[in-house]
Amino acid sequence: MFLRVALLFLTSYTLGIRDPNYYVISFERAIQYIDLNVILLLMGMMIIVVILEDIGILNGFLLGHLNYPEEA
Repeated sequence: MFLRVALLFLTSYTLGIRDPNYYVISFERAIQYIDLNVILLLMGMMIIVVILEDIGILNGFLLGHLNYPEEA
């Protein structure tokens, strides 16, 4: 994903200078679209999952709720 975004900006800045059809978005405009609240929310959720994995609560919860077929 990162490489695609980097390629988009590279194409926009290099070829967009010569031909306006290649100009997609400026870096300043792209920064305006980033919502910091969403990024911080996702980071917080990932931190909570890592803590729960380290403690072992997540594994116990998942194993208790999975329905394994009984062996005959």
